[in-house]
Amino acid sequence: YILIGLLATVFYLLLGLSNLIFVRKRLIYGIAHTGLIYLGLIIIQETIISPVKGMLMGDIAVWLFIMLMMKESMEFENISSKQSFIFGSVGAFITVEIGWLLSFLPLTSIQWGGALTLLVVALERALKTNVEGKLNLQEGLKQALIFALIALGILATATWEI
Repeated sequence: YILIGLLATVFYLLLGLSNLIFVRKRLIYGIAHTGLIYLGLIIIQETIISPVKGMLMGDIAVWLFIMLMMKESMEFENISSKQSFIFGSVGAFITVEIGWLLSFLPLTSIQWGGALTLLVVALERALKTNVEGKLNLQEGLKQALIFALIALGILATATWEI
C-alpha cells in the first residue's frame, strides 16, 4: 500500500511538472497514466490476488483502482464529473470481467497487467472519442486492430502447455 501511495505521489508530481515544463501535456499525461495503471494492476495481482487467491477482494481492488483512474482520466479531458463516474464504473466493471477471464489463462502477473492495461487504454480512448463525437467505423476498426495485434503479442509470450 505504501508503494501504491508513492507511485500516485510520483504520478501527480510528474503531472505537475508536465504542466509547467512540457508543451505536449496530453502525451506526457497519457504515458504517466498508462504506466501507473500498469504498475497498479501488477501490484494488485501480486499482493492481493496471487497470495490469497481471493478473487472477490482482488475484483473489488481492481474495480476501485480502474474506476478511479478512468474517472480521473475523463476529468482531465474536461468531461463532466457525473459522466466520468459512469464511464469509470462501467469501464472498471468490464475490466474486472476480462481480468477474471484472463485468470484462467497461463499468464504471469506482468502479462495479466499488460493485457488489462491495454483494455483500459482502449476503453478510455473509445469513450473520449465518442464524447468528442469523432467515433466512426474507421476509428473503431483502427482501434480494434491495434488492440488485437497487441493482445496477440501478449498471449503469444505466455507459456502454453497441454
